[in-house]
Amino acid sequence: MQKFLVALFLLSVPVSISALAHSGTDPASRSDEDYLEAEGSLLSAIDWAKRQSATLFELKAATNLAQLTLKQGRVPEAYKRLSTALDRMPTGIVSPDHTRVLQILSRLQSRSLLRSTT
Repeated sequence: MQKFLVALFLLSVPVSISALAHSGTDPASRSDEDYLEAEGSLLSAIDWAKRQSATLFELKAATNLAQLTLKQGRVPEAYKRLSTALDRMPTGIVSPDHTRVLQILSRLQSRSLLRSTT
């Protein structure tokens, strides 16, 4: 029953958060309030998922939060959120979300290595 409640909570997170995190819009055109509201909702979703041991939901919310923080240039924070959520996933679980996070982390590591060598 509790995991069902997490799913309902995550589904109730406003669609605008996902649109904000995934939109191709210039981040400068978004207000700070938009980002703060989206970030707060995603942090709440992560908290709920952790309390319910719903690691896949946590990973999904962490991915959206990482995309949001990346749009703001907060690369180290995005990397930390994703790696923390990925570390909490049970061993042997592979899903499209898991694969997507591994790809994002790989790209972030590559960028970081490129920056440190130049």
